[in-house]
Amino acid sequence: MSGGSQTATISHLPDELLSRVLAAAAAKETDGSIDLRRASALPSVCKRWRGLCFDSNDLWQALVLEMPRVEAYTGERQRWLRRKRWLLQRLGPLVRDLCITSNCADHGMVEALLRAALCTLRSLALCMLWGRHVCGVLPQLLALARGRFQALAALEITTSNRKWHLGDQVQLAALQVETNFSRDVVTQVAALGSSLTSLTMQLSRTSLPALAPLRALSGLRQLALHSFDTDAKLQPPPLEWFPCLEQFAFESWSDVEVAGSSFAAARWHAEPQHTLYLLELHCAELAPLLAALQPPAAGPLEHLRLEGPITFAGDAAAVAADLAAAAPRLAAVRALEVSNAQALAPVLQLLLQRLPCLEALVLDRCGLASLPKGEYLSGLQHLSLRRNQLERLPPAVFQATRLLYLELSSNGGLGASLEELQRLLRTMPRLQLLDWQGTGLALKTAQALSAAAAAVRGLTLKLPEFELPDGSVQFPQAEPLVSLAEWLEEAGGSSWSIARPDDDSDGWVPEGDW
Repeated sequence: MSGGSQTATISHLPDELLSRVLAAAAAKETDGSIDLRRASALPSVCKRWRGLCFDSNDLWQALVLEMPRVEAYTGERQRWLRRKRWLLQRLGPLVRDLCITSNCADHGMVEALLRAALCTLRSLALCMLWGRHVCGVLPQLLALARGRFQALAALEITTSNRKWHLGDQVQLAALQVETNFSRDVVTQVAALGSSLTSLTMQLSRTSLPALAPLRALSGLRQLALHSFDTDAKLQPPPLEWFPCLEQFAFESWSDVEVAGSSFAAARWHAEPQHTLYLLELHCAELAPLLAALQPPAAGPLEHLRLEGPITFAGDAAAVAADLAAAAPRLAAVRALEVSNAQALAPVLQLLLQRLPCLEALVLDRCGLASLPKGEYLSGLQHLSLRRNQLERLPPAVFQATRLLYLELSSNGGLGASLEELQRLLRTMPRLQLLDWQGTGLALKTAQALSAAAAAVRGLTLKLPEFELPDGSVQFPQAEPLVSLAEWLEEAGGSSWSIARPDDDSDGWVPEGDW
């Protein structure tokens, strides 16, 4: 630039760009959510910053208010309440998503915060983490929310997970109160009607009652029910009640019962593929279970995840008939992921025969000594057999000629001859990753394989570490594995709950003309 260099200060930035800078400054490094303490400090810098902060949608769209701990003095809690009520009134329609975490017994403070929020609120999370008196106050809070927030689309309720040490008579009375409370909560939630599209209920130490009133929520797209009562199984409502439902999550400490089968948890995610996850499945019949767990508005099942132990009822003939009946529900499955399921081995071949579109297969800690043969191998692109009991290359592997990724890691007794490895490279011309880490491959064989793999364009080879006589390590592996999640272009499960950043900040005190 002619005329010498010039230095632009932050005061010269246009309002739109400065607003983005302020939003970035208030964001947490971990997940990008707003740090209330930082956001509270920004308006005190100058009048321009104060005006931009209070007009910024990025700063205040999702507001998390965590009430002071129970140990706090009454005066401290009242000061906190006064500041947060002022904040809600000042921000007005900018706040669309509100989360209130109550850590004290004074739930009247929660009511005061709800009355301070504008009726334009779109999502509300109430986390009541203190005492049995929650039983009496939560239905009233939900009734207040129903009357004030006509546009409410997302609701999340979390109650205390504290243990109680009471006498037998008091315990029985308390359980009856909790049962009535749960029924009232469900009734108040159902009264929100078809405007609600997302519902999460996590009731700790409390049984979920009959959920028939939830049938009124015909507009639900996302449903999550978590019951941590150790005495009663969770029986979720039929999914056909919710014609718009796209994904769900069910979890219970005493198992979830659906269509005669039981499991510890089940989740259906819509993105990036239609994925069903089942934990600790005790399957009476797979066909009716898959039908009952199909969200009405979701596409066909594409990714099936099973985490053990997993058991199927009946003899081999009954299981084969059941899997044949389930075939239409499995026809579109492109990825099967099974982990920690030793008892699945006898059923595995029957299951794989019903997956004509399979492209990715992960069998982790399944106790396998080999791999079933079948037509499913011809379409595989990703195969992982890590942490099994393989001692030699399964002959079926050579049928998977379209493989891009082959992972055999952590099979400590697995070895192979050079001839087998050369054949492997010849039959898989598209191979991009071959992982032998943590196996029993001999050093000389590994050296020969490394030399052969060097001539294959685009192939990444991962070999065991060998300690040489001089103490050095050959074939050190530093690169990460190509996981199934990466193959699916998804780093983790989708999340649609209301975010609750960990923030116990006190906010700022309004001063002067604020």
